[in-house]
Amino acid sequence: MTAEEVRAAQENGAAVLDLRTPGRFAPEHLEGAINLQFNRADLVDRAEMVLPMDLPLIIHGEPEAIAKMAAKLLEDGGFKVLGHLEGGLKGWKEAGLPTVTLDTISPILVVRIPGSEAKDGVTTYRTEKGPAAVMRVTGYTDDAVQVFVNGELVAISDEGYFEYEMALAVKTSNPVEVTAKDAAGNEVDWSVTVSHKYTPPEADEGFELGWLILIIGLIILVICIAIGYRMVTYEQPEVEMPEVYEEEVLAPAELPEVEEEELEDEDEGVEIEVEEEEDLEEELEDEDEEVHEITAPSERPRTSASRRETSAVEATMPEMEDKDLEDRDADADIGADETDQEGI
Repeated sequence: MTAEEVRAAQENGAAVLDLRTPGRFAPEHLEGAINLQFNRADLVDRAEMVLPMDLPLIIHGEPEAIAKMAAKLLEDGGFKVLGHLEGGLKGWKEAGLPTVTLDTISPILVVRIPGSEAKDGVTTYRTEKGPAAVMRVTGYTDDAVQVFVNGELVAISDEGYFEYEMALAVKTSNPVEVTAKDAAGNEVDWSVTVSHKYTPPEADEGFELGWLILIIGLIILVICIAIGYRMVTYEQPEVEMPEVYEEEVLAPAELPEVEEEELEDEDEGVEIEVEEEEDLEEELEDEDEEVHEITAPSERPRTSASRRETSAVEATMPEMEDKDLEDRDADADIGADETDQEGI
């Protein structure tokens, strides 16, 4: 956008976002411009904190390559970007448009002491015994700004970073004063008092841990001794045995008599069972005799002996007539009856 187009957009409510450093912004800039130093990594995040997303923006950056890159980043981040100022501040002044100066703005100053500990308003810096106690002081400021640490001028990089090594007085307080001054005479101060202490060696920590383990071991030992002494000196209560009277004790001679009586009763029961079995056998024999007397010989059951004789005769005389066979069977039955009677 040309200088005239930027001027017209400003009159319609657009804002100019100046991405130069505060040191360059303060001496001369467009009227109503907002200063936000360019940093590609967090430009969008910082813009979201100070600018509305729907505010029309015109980017002013030098060189113009930075302005184009910033416009693309902000547009991708959701901002409404109208364009960038062509020709920068030089083109603006060549168009006869006015600029303003801001001489009352203080430069940016950020200071940090790596390794320090801040607690309850006291800053402590620890070093090991032996080497010289040295503390690093680092920080950031604008370009065209001078930085002094305890009155000593410190070199600043092109990006605005500085680093200073300070010798410390051991085991005491060390004041640190940092001052930043710009070309217009504006300055900002930063100060802190640092207390120096030595870092305790690892051996001391191990020693303290050893003492703790020893104390715990002694406590356990005392408890074990107390328990052992208690067990040794413990007296069990006496148990009173009940008195036994003579009437309650059984005579030894009576016990065998009781056993003999029980054995005699058992023998009598066995004899009765044997007699009952003999009577039952006799009854069965009597019943068998009655059956033989009543039943005809032809109807009596054959014995194994009679069956063997019949089978032998049939095997030796297969061609005998039926009558002879009947006679022989009758003779065989008679013989079987006689044999059964003899067995009875």
